[in-house]
Amino acid sequence: MKLYELTGIKHMYEKDLEDIISSLESSGTKVMGRGSFALVLKNSSKNEVIKFWIKDSSYDDFINYVIKNPSKYFPKVYSKPKELSAFFLRPADFPDKIKYVRMEELDKVIDVDADYIESMIKDCMHADESELVDYTEEWSEIAISHVLELIGDGSKESLLDFAETMKKMTNYLVKHQGHKLDIHDENIMIRNGKELVITDPIYNRKDYESSDKIRSAIRDIKRWKDDPDFMKDMKTTSGRKKEG
Repeated sequence: MKLYELTGIKHMYEKDLEDIISSLESSGTKVMGRGSFALVLKNSSKNEVIKFWIKDSSYDDFINYVIKNPSKYFPKVYSKPKELSAFFLRPADFPDKIKYVRMEELDKVIDVDADYIESMIKDCMHADESELVDYTEEWSEIAISHVLELIGDGSKESLLDFAETMKKMTNYLVKHQGHKLDIHDENIMIRNGKELVITDPIYNRKDYESSDKIRSAIRDIKRWKDDPDFMKDMKTTSGRKKEG
């Protein structure tokens, strides 16, 4: 059972989002990750997951960029982003649509310094083309071999390839689209135990604030169900909104 398979099951319409997630878990779906903006689910033997998000323009832009500019340093995407209707019990002003995309399953990286990776990417972002080679020379001399081995084979050629890829990405998403760089342990992953993958390197402040309100609303719905006296004036909706 997947989240998008529940939208037509009417007895699910009075369940809140946390109830829906519990139902998915009881049916064998694994929750692979939960972040400020997204939920990642897996319930097949395939090496893939489905990532859902509600409102995140920076991730919209990143995933569309990855589709147009595939790289071994980005996750493999198996479908274009799609939408499903919000159907569960929710505040009346909750977004009507949830986005999702199928992508490869990756593993968490245990021993990588996220701050160092962020520093490397910032070097790329602020460097001109001639400086990229100088930066990769400096990186290769720094004794953080585990990080360098995960970027290709750790050679100067691999480091330059990584630098050029990150510069192109940040030029578009940070400088052109106006998002902010956001590298931490949760958005650096690994493929096949040997390849570094940058999974969600940017954020948008306005969407972060909207996401915080959405998370609060989800918690309020849960509390309101348990205690109707809480927020007596809460307006809710459920079921799919009719198109048009």
